[in-house]
Amino acid sequence: MDESDYSFKVIVVNNEINKGPSASRNIGVKNSNGSWIVFLDDDDEFTHDKLQIISEIVQDEVDVIYHRAKINLVNENKSYITSNNFHNLTFNDSLYHELLTKNVVGGAPLCTVKKSVFTEVGGFDINLHAMEDYEFAIRLAKNKFNFRFIEDVLITCNYISSKSSVSKHIDNNLTALKSIESKYINDYNLLSKKKLLEHKAWCCSSIGYKQALMLNRVSSLSYIKAFIYSRSVKFLIASAVVLISPKLLLKIR
Repeated sequence: MDESDYSFKVIVVNNEINKGPSASRNIGVKNSNGSWIVFLDDDDEFTHDKLQIISEIVQDEVDVIYHRAKINLVNENKSYITSNNFHNLTFNDSLYHELLTKNVVGGAPLCTVKKSVFTEVGGFDINLHAMEDYEFAIRLAKNKFNFRFIEDVLITCNYISSKSSVSKHIDNNLTALKSIESKYINDYNLLSKKKLLEHKAWCCSSIGYKQALMLNRVSSLSYIKAFIYSRSVKFLIASAVVLISPKLLLKIR
């Protein structure tokens, strides 16, 4: 990267070894000078006006800002906008309980966090090798920090589907989900049976989607499990479609 391409100061921090996303983001925040933190993965793109829009919203009573995203499935030439069904949830227990059920905030690139808040909660959990941004959002909500949702689509996340025989990625996600459930077990035990089943269905469908991105038909089994927990016909349909073609599922999502 040529630092002269930017009109502002750029600090490049290179890890001598691969420390994973959690530790790397924590190191980046530690080396930052601003009072607010935005995250950008190497395969994502901010809209040209994201930082301007965010800067107009930042105020003392807001701790976390999150927004919608455009998901671009590169190989399928297909894109969609993330849901905004939970835009009315703020720092109260409703958001926390919804996050225990499923990730209604999104990944790190969809979030802007006050640096002091990031530091206070200890940053991302370096023991997680997946789902670290989901656990981070749960932790922020549990500590009742003030979330603000905005309707704008401020980032494009590029997903590339490809065959992979490596199961480590899926195993990391399954391990992370179990770790999160164990960490917040007391609060999960307080959820209604309906919410617990919804959580299990979301976990299975999330794994199913990741398997579909790897063009793996075992995704069908994950969607079947999601159907069993939720009785939602959409998961049953997804299970049948992915058996025909994982790419077809991605195209009609």
